Amino acid sequence: MNLKKAIVKQSIINGASFSIIYGLLFHSSEIWLSLFFGIFIGVTIIYIYANIALKNRYLSGRDTLSQIKKASVVRFILNICAFGIVIVFYKNINFVALFFSYLATLSAYWFILLKK
Repeated sequence: MNLKKAIVKQSIINGASFSIIYGLLFHSSEIWLSLFFGIFIGVTIIYIYANIALKNRYLSGRDTLSQIKKASVVRFILNICAFGIVIVFYKNINFVALFFSYLATLSAYWFILLKK
């Protein structure tokens, strides 16, 4: 399995695992919706970041760093836009559930690095 697929797969596993536990502990429709949006934002941004940063694995160090910087800027802008859209259009969002499901999804980076 290539690195891009492994990161996305691990992010879905992490986000879903956390969300199921959190959702069962604090059961309400706002929390489930918030958990879903946190996972959706995290997985989408991880997928886009991985596609930009890992587009070509056979580059020089300078070119690889350039790709990673470009991917980081795109990820930062997409994070602001995605969270802004969710906050503006869904007034009953649970910020704790949204943020922690997003963080659990992003933790896939660290799990993949530990496995490799």
